[in-house]
Amino acid sequence: MLSRFARLSATHRAALFASALCVAAAWSLPANAAAQYTIVNVHRGGASVNALNDTGVITGDYYALNGIGGFLRAGDGKLKTFDPPGAEFTFPEGINRAGEIAGYFQDTSSNWHGFVRATDGTITIVDPPGSTSTNIFAINDQGETAGGWTDASGAEHGFLRGSDGTITNIDVAGATRTVAEGVNRQGVAMGNWSEGGNAVHGFVRGSDGTITTYDGEHGAAQTYSTAINSNGVIVGFTSANGSDHGFVRATDGTITLFDPPDSISTRAIGINAKGMITGNFDTSSRTRGFVRTTAGTITVFDVPKPTTATWGVSINDSGEVVGSYATNNGMNGFLRTK
Repeated sequence: MLSRFARLSATHRAALFASALCVAAAWSLPANAAAQYTIVNVHRGGASVNALNDTGVITGDYYALNGIGGFLRAGDGKLKTFDPPGAEFTFPEGINRAGEIAGYFQDTSSNWHGFVRATDGTITIVDPPGSTSTNIFAINDQGETAGGWTDASGAEHGFLRGSDGTITNIDVAGATRTVAEGVNRQGVAMGNWSEGGNAVHGFVRGSDGTITTYDGEHGAAQTYSTAINSNGVIVGFTSANGSDHGFVRATDGTITLFDPPDSISTRAIGINAKGMITGNFDTSSRTRGFVRTTAGTITVFDVPKPTTATWGVSINDSGEVVGSYATNNGMNGFLRTK
């Protein structure tokens, strides 16, 4: 499945799953510059933080002795773990302002399903009719989710699921693979599609169902759209020559490319309502996080430990950033606040 385009790299995931650190659940590091970092860990395993909402509630996944579990961290730092019934690997991917969480999981028979977790802890399993594999990647403040599913022939379809359970499929004309990566509070969805081979393109679907396709730059071999904000601005990354560049797509279709200093590969992953963007980029020696303002100013950051990599993945309207970082001993999640 097209699925979660580099929200966390395969290398990142593999290192996380292999790590098992004996560390407290969360603790704060001294502020560096104008930022303070809180390290997020769960039990004895490393944690990957995937999303946060505007009230500071965090969700992600952690390495457990019997697989990979989901967790949420309240604004006061209290942790709660959860798994859908029958789950072996659980990956929460989105959280809305109310604290509803959406994601996907693999069961003990190696089948993939979507899920939505209500604020009272009730979990609803999601499988569109005809699905042999389902992933959910985002949830908006109305409880509408976005994702993708695979049918018996191997074709991949994007979909939206309303809070009442209604499924609306999304298929870009001519595509063999379509996946919805996000949906905002106005019901505007976005994602990625492919007509086959290695080419990947972006799309945006209006609330009226109209689909517009685009590429991040002229001649782009791959365009990965990763998030949309409440104003309809989309971010992602694109590659025309083997090197990724971050991009931001305005509502009028204008696309702006950007790269932090010294970047050899840039990935824009999250955007808030104000248009601030977070993501990560590679230099010749390490992976670093960044925040980009609407004016284009880029602040580069690293979790202030002896880190080998820092991945920024989600930013809320207060400018708080979450993600994950790696050291020589394993990986954990972080919350970056001003």
